[in-house]
Amino acid sequence: MIDLCFLEVIDNMKSNSILIQHFIKDIWNENRFDLLADYIHDAFIDHSLPGHLLPNAEGLTTWVLATGKAFRHRSVTEEQVTEGDRSMIKFRMDLEHIGVWRDIKPQGAQYP
Repeated sequence: MIDLCFLEVIDNMKSNSILIQHFIKDIWNENRFDLLADYIHDAFIDHSLPGHLLPNAEGLTTWVLATGKAFRHRSVTEEQVTEGDRSMIKFRMDLEHIGVWRDIKPQGAQYP
């Protein structure tokens, strides 16, 4: 017999896993910032942003938009581990350099 509590934990992990996948698709790949509040809490802190940006939703939006001006990009999740309410991802960005990035003029280079 399977414990219903166990099934709820599995459902939550699947939901969290799907939430992360949709965040990458909607925010990073499609720039759907109108959906940002559906993904992050008001107290969200982004520790990955450069120091000159606010470590919040505004800073994240600024960073994604700046990245989009310099690169045609698509983020692809390569690995994901979700346990309970925590999820870690390893992702890559497929990039084409189309605009100035940190004083480097676009060369049309593509990565990877």
